Amino acid sequence: MGIGEDRKFTRTAKAMAKGSLHIFIGNTSATVILALASILMARLLTPESYGLYSLTLVVPGLFLTFTDLGTNSALLNFLPRSRERGDEGTTLECMRAALFFNILVSSSLSVLSFFVSGSMAQMLLNRSEIVPFVQLASSLILLQAIVATSNSLFVGHDEARYSAAISITQAVVRFTLVLLVVPSLGLLGAVQSQVLGFLLASALALLLSIRLYRGHSKGVASPGLYKSLTSMLNYGFPIYSSAFLMGLLARYQSAVLAWHASNAEIGNYGIAQNFTSLVTVLTFPVSTMLLSSFSKLDEKGDLRKLFGYSVKYAQLIAVPACFLVAVTSRDLVELFYGSEYSMAPSYLTVYILTFSYSVFTIVLGNLFNGTGEVRIYFKTVLVKFLASMPLALILISYYRVFGMIASIIVSDLILLAYSYHKARERYAVGIDARGSIRIFSVSMLSAAAVLLLGMKLPTISSLVKVLLNGSVFLVIYLTVSWLVGAIGREDIGNLREMLKETPLAPIAEKILSLYEDLMTSLEKLLSIGRE
Repeated sequence: MGIGEDRKFTRTAKAMAKGSLHIFIGNTSATVILALASILMARLLTPESYGLYSLTLVVPGLFLTFTDLGTNSALLNFLPRSRERGDEGTTLECMRAALFFNILVSSSLSVLSFFVSGSMAQMLLNRSEIVPFVQLASSLILLQAIVATSNSLFVGHDEARYSAAISITQAVVRFTLVLLVVPSLGLLGAVQSQVLGFLLASALALLLSIRLYRGHSKGVASPGLYKSLTSMLNYGFPIYSSAFLMGLLARYQSAVLAWHASNAEIGNYGIAQNFTSLVTVLTFPVSTMLLSSFSKLDEKGDLRKLFGYSVKYAQLIAVPACFLVAVTSRDLVELFYGSEYSMAPSYLTVYILTFSYSVFTIVLGNLFNGTGEVRIYFKTVLVKFLASMPLALILISYYRVFGMIASIIVSDLILLAYSYHKARERYAVGIDARGSIRIFSVSMLSAAAVLLLGMKLPTISSLVKVLLNGSVFLVIYLTVSWLVGAIGREDIGNLREMLKETPLAPIAEKILSLYEDLMTSLEKLLSIGRE
């Protein structure tokens, strides 16, 4: 069944596509700019200094996990529902409650982080020399909390374009400051660029949030600030608990790595993590819009349909992107960061593949949260947390960065198996195993072709090799995907329907039509050859 055959489902899919597109444009633009800032900063700093920069953000990141308490996730669920009902009072109170609560909590934690940063930097990271930088970075707790809450407000109002504006603002400011201050101030300049980028982004976020708030009717009946906040916390706290465990786990892994790996190894691992943004920028828009989209659907049939489409179309993009980055890792690192980061390509090749199956867990998590089954989602995250803690401690102590990546892979697969079991049990959803196998197989085939080509290429510049390998991969992937049925005419029709009311509709139509015509011509040529 195509998307256009169900009006409510079609409306939800279109809203998801439109919102995802705005976030994608904003994230892509911001990611490109931030990638340039990261490249510039890594070239201006040594691998050791870059490693210290990564560690500087661990303590504020730990405190950041104590903010929100689930109110942002509640906004993504409550706002679409109240707006659908025309309930202005609930909409307004939810907005006020979330902003007031998150600013109060995050500002308190910023102050606390500033005063305890010395002892925590020594206790957790074994790096007392970074205390002044950690104190400066403590302000990020408040600034990032404001940005995160505002983004949830915007997505809940189907105004994802505001999120795009904030992302781009933060990226432009950071790039400019990296260019201006890192050459003279080094590590201090790197931290300053991060703080000031979020300072301006949070100011813009607050202004846009106020504008959105003033656009609603005032003086309407409302449940009250306390009642709204209580309802949001009751809904969102299990989701927050899940995010808290994941945040705590990430800082725990970083702390264990800090005790066993050198600054240079951590710096190289940081470079590898930077490249994962190439995949995250493709999956994050879908993840952000899914929670809001699942909350609008009541029928299990619609939920199963949206689940199937979400997994498939996220896979079609994320899986090949992972394999392409994996096989071109050495050229990518050398091109952007230079040969000084010699360990980064090996880390990147292994680490990037974890994102090839992450689309399953992203969609499953948002299915649970969007339908209100937040406690099931918490249980799935708890399973990953309990599996990761001993794995990280043992594997990192023996294999350092590779041990860290191995612990992530094993715990992620455990999480995926448990989440899928619960989703099957609760919603009777299913994954198109044949379709997934086709996508992975075609991606692996395309990657193998790039590897064979690389063995025969003469010594040429990294830029030429990346462009050539990327072109070969893309042509093979798109062609074989069509021929084996990984991408079909129904998929083209669904994409047309979903993108019909988005700003990219005219361009998308031309690209989809051209691709369809080329593949049809290829089919005819093959049929003539068989005759």
